[in-house]
Order: sequence, then structure tokens, then C-alpha cells
Amino acid sequence: MTLDPAVLAGILGKLEQVKGDPERFGVYEDDPLGFALDILGVPQWDEKNPLVPGLTPDQVALLTAAAENRLTVARSGHGVGKSFALAILVIWWTYARRGLVVTTATTWNQIEKVLWREIASLVLKAKVPLPGEMLQTELRVRPDWYAVGLSTSEPTAFHGRHHARLLVVVDEAPGVSEEIYHAIYSLATGERNAIVLVGNPTESAGSFYDAFQKGNWKRLHLSCLTHPNVLLGKEVIPGAVTRVWVEESKARYGEHSPIYQSRVLGEFPSTGTQSVCPTPWVDRAMEQSAYQGALKSLTEGKTRILACDVARYGDNRTVLIERRGDVLLEPEMWGGVDTMETTGRIVRAWKRSGADAVVVDEVGLGAGVLDRLLELGVPVVGFHSGKRAATPSLYQNRRAEAWWHMRERLEQGRVFLPQNDALRRDLTSPTYKVRSTGQIAVEMKEEMRRRGVDSPDYADAAIMAFAYDLDPDIFDSATPAAPPPHQDPPYATVLTETWRDGVSDYQGY
Repeated sequence: MTLDPAVLAGILGKLEQVKGDPERFGVYEDDPLGFALDILGVPQWDEKNPLVPGLTPDQVALLTAAAENRLTVARSGHGVGKSFALAILVIWWTYARRGLVVTTATTWNQIEKVLWREIASLVLKAKVPLPGEMLQTELRVRPDWYAVGLSTSEPTAFHGRHHARLLVVVDEAPGVSEEIYHAIYSLATGERNAIVLVGNPTESAGSFYDAFQKGNWKRLHLSCLTHPNVLLGKEVIPGAVTRVWVEESKARYGEHSPIYQSRVLGEFPSTGTQSVCPTPWVDRAMEQSAYQGALKSLTEGKTRILACDVARYGDNRTVLIERRGDVLLEPEMWGGVDTMETTGRIVRAWKRSGADAVVVDEVGLGAGVLDRLLELGVPVVGFHSGKRAATPSLYQNRRAEAWWHMRERLEQGRVFLPQNDALRRDLTSPTYKVRSTGQIAVEMKEEMRRRGVDSPDYADAAIMAFAYDLDPDIFDSATPAAPPPHQDPPYATVLTETWRDGVSDYQGY
């Protein structure tokens, strides 16, 4: 039987109309996994066929939880595919729930280059064509039916985006400010609204941490150890975490380190936000019989370093400390003098001790002391706490790296300290946290003052003495024991200008 051309044209037109109708995806309203399989063409990993890549059990659990709960929070290890799962979630909600999706993250780069790049890739490669307009950080179906990425630097951008079917997705959630969380909670007020928070559990404070302690949240855990690549010891899912990386992380940081706990296990660090240098470790290093034994066993050739944290008048103290090998000698402290007198005291101590080098805190007043010591031919190097760390992937700045180096020495019993109450107090005062980037950040002095804690001048001098063991490139200036006799002050001026070139590089925490 031959169809009438007009009837055939009507059938084909109806098929085309259905094909372009976004409402047709409503059959997947409660089935994000089915949507991923049938519409996006994303397979599911199966233990029966373990070498075939696909959505992991943890990713499936995240999708299911978001479909069934108003509030979902997931703590995650590194490289387990959380952003890929969130991208599927965004697209599913947009088309199957026919609603509004607001996405955000700690940084705009995480929003634009990670999450929304995944979203765009999935939309463009979808098994079934998805109607709508795909923009850089927006997927628009209709004027009131879309998904969008918003920056956390603009809290007002969240205002007014209410919708009967609203989903708010927060990637790298621990790093998002409390102001943004207030905006999110004020936004998702409807019964059919939902919030999904996902990220590395880097600190035991804030809204992300609180979601695991209280409230009606569906709580999930995505550990690196349960990922197929790690379980099988093969890179089944390209680009995801591997067993090799897990083992390297264990060897590098140790199983009890906060970095391993958060980025590998997906657990909140057991130590939480606490002192960089725990009191028991400091007390052990100050045990007098061990300290006296270390002093007596010192031999010639051990590294001798002088380190000075400089202050001028006011309440702050200038602290000078000498290091011999693994041993710190009793620190000297003074206040109420100008930088030239401080310079003179350092020169006398250098001549008396025969130190190999002098380390001076060159931030602020220390810069003048550094300049004068250079001019006098003292073998001095400048330590700038806010500059780039020797290992920037692990530490926010030089200060954090130097403090963590002291922490590791204390933990390993490789430092011996004099019994000095001020040094003990200063070492145990600053706290640390692991940022969403995985970097260690140490509490800055201004923050310590706000909670009523004095500047840790004794400890700063001590950590600088041991920071000399780190990459020499982290120090800004150096000079031989004496300037060439045919050169006068301009010799020092050139070196000082080299130091000044880097000041604009300052990154405060």
C-alpha cells in the first residue's frame, strides 16, 4: 500500500516535531542513570566486564541520591570523576526535570574549564540530539528553562533565581565562602528544589563539614580506594585516579597526613584545623636529656645557621636563633632598637658563631637589615614568607612550606629544642588547613592577632633556620663572605635591586 504523499509528509513532520521537543525527556524524570545510558550514551561500569570503561558505582550513587533527595553532600577523593558525574546531573535535571540548574565552584576556572567543559562535551556527543543552545557556561532550552554557571565572587548573581524545579550544584564545595552558602540556602526554598555539594574534605569547619554533622543530608563518600582503576591496578577509565598515584601519595605524605586523608581517602583530616606543630611533638623535642645529648654529640662540619625575625620598636620582638645541625641553641630576643643596632647584633653573633649563613626575614623592616648585611659582606639570604614555595603544588607559599618542614622534623624526632616557654608557645600557636587545591596553608599573623594570639616571632626565627635545608632557590639574595675589594656599596645595591624585583610577586594568605 502506498501512502499518500501528504500523509507521509505529515508523519515525517510529526517525527521531526517530536525530535525537537525537549518535553519528551520527561520520561527520565526520576531516572538519571537511564538518561545517561539512553540519551547521553554513557555506559555503566560492570564488574562482570571490568575492563570496559563506564560510570563507576560511586558516580551512579551520586546521580541516584540527587534524584531522590532534596539535600545531597559527597566527600570525595581526587580524580574519582565527580565533575563528570555532576555534568551528567546538570544535563539530566535540565531536560528530564525541565527546570533551572545553578552551578558554582571555588574558582571560575573550575566552573568554566572543568565542569562546563564536561557539560559541553556530553551535550555535543549525546546519542540523542538535545535541543537548545549550548554556550560557554550556559545551556539554554527556553528563557525560563536553563542551566548556568555562576562565579562565587559575585554573591548577588544568585539572587532572584528561584524556580519550582531548581537544582544548585556546588563543585569543590569546601572552598566556597559562607556568604555564597547563605545565598544558596536562601535560593533553594521550594519542595522540589535540591542542593548537591561535592568536594575534597580539606577542612573540619564550614558549611560543607557541617553537612556531614547535622541536618537532613544524604551523605556519600567517594574514596579513591574504591575506584575501578585502583581496585584493578589498571587504568580502565582513562584520566581517572590510578593505583600508582595512590601508592605514590602514601609514600610521599604518609597515611596519616591530612593531604592523604582528604585527597586519597576522601576523609576529613583526623587532625582537623589544629596547630601546625602539635604540643606533644614540641615537648618531646624539648626533653632535656635528649637535648643535652644532641648538644654533646655535635661534631665539626655540622650546618651552622643564624636566623633572625626582625622587629623595630613596638610590641614585636626581634629574635635571633642559632642552629647547629639538628639542634637549636637558646634564642636571643630584644626590642626597642632600630634596624642598625639589630644589624650590629647579627654581625657580632655571626662572627662569634662562625655560621655558614644568616637568614633574615626580608618582609618589612627586615629588608633594611638584609641590605646592610649584604653591604657589610655577611653571607646573608632573605626569606620572603609570602612568595612561591619550592614545591607550589603542596604549599600555598614559602611560609607554609617552612612551617611544614619544621612539623615533619618534629614528627620524625629530627630537631632538638631548648626548654624555652616563648618558643614552645609560638611553635604550637599557628594553625593550618588544607585548601581545595590540596595545598597546605598556615594561618597568617593577622589572623592570629584577631583571635588574640601574639606574633610567633620565636617560632618564625626557628623555622627559617631549618628552611635553609629546602631548595636554595626559595631564598632571594646571597653574597659571598666578603665583597670583592675593588667594589664598594654599588655591589650591594645591585643585589638589593635583584631582591626588589620580586616584591610584586607577594602572595599573602
